[in-house]
Amino acid sequence: MRELKVVGLDVDGKRIALVRASAAGEDLPERLRRRGAAVEEITAYRTVEGPAASAENLRTALADPDLRAVVFASGSAVRGFLGLGGTSHVAAITIGPRTTSSARGRGFAVIAQADAQTVSGLADAVVRALPLEEKKRA
Repeated sequence: MRELKVVGLDVDGKRIALVRASAAGEDLPERLRRRGAAVEEITAYRTVEGPAASAENLRTALADPDLRAVVFASGSAVRGFLGLGGTSHVAAITIGPRTTSSARGRGFAVIAQADAQTVSGLADAVVRALPLEEKKRA
């Protein structure tokens, strides 16, 4: 896991509203509290892992013989994928170190990780890991 650094930030005695997902990790609020902040956590959205309505689409995608990898943008996506019946026998491409750790911890071979934790960074990782192949024409 990447070390969270709060450098030069004096939060002692300050109130901080931390707006985040319901599934967010505890490292940031714990660090801020240890530095003396009064942290109020506000859930901006709830993560729903593996909604049943997605199961059929996943089965269809996994049946594609050209499927080369799955792309994960969060640890909850990894858990949801497996919860819907996905398998760790397909290669994974991840958005960052935490998602990589989640995927590897569940048996995935991670073939690429985004250099920047952005949509663009994730797209670049996909391009690096899965270069386009030109099919031979008869």
